[in-house]
Amino acid sequence: KLGGKVFSDPDWLDSSLIFYNEEAKPVIVKVKDCPDSTSLGCVYEDINIPWLDARRSRRGVGDRRNTE
Repeated sequence: KLGGKVFSDPDWLDSSLIFYNEEAKPVIVKVKDCPDSTSLGCVYEDINIPWLDARRSRRGVGDRRNTE
């Protein structure tokens, strides 16, 4: 699954981000105040990601492809 990591480092959680509201006024938000994107009013659509579990195939040393 992409994302979903929970951060607990106090230095990261106490850091601030600056956003601008619809009136172009700066709004300072601490990371700890927005544990997920829904608290910022942002919701992502759940979609199927077929390549998410794909594994890269290894090529042998003599298996170089001609790029000409």
